[in-house]
Amino acid sequence: MTDSEYLEAVLLRHFFKVENEKTEMLDKEEKEMRSGIEFRKMYAEFEKKYNPYPVEMSRSEAFGKALNDGLIDQETYDEARKYYANLWNYVGD
Repeated sequence: MTDSEYLEAVLLRHFFKVENEKTEMLDKEEKEMRSGIEFRKMYAEFEKKYNPYPVEMSRSEAFGKALNDGLIDQETYDEARKYYANLWNYVGD
């Protein structure tokens, strides 16, 4: 292998590594964004189902009831908790 062939191989390997990392990062961001939309939709549905009063319920309570009723699994509950972070126990103003 000549020096130029070696350099070309190194550059191609680096290029594909960088492109792969970019793709993985974008896939992760897209998944997180999609999850956020899905969690907000789930919360709205759970709140309609479990909260007959015109006041908000916490995400913790809504997702907890859905978990207990078997509408979601533990993994979804944990992912929602991670997504909502500080808003998990927030009830509203």
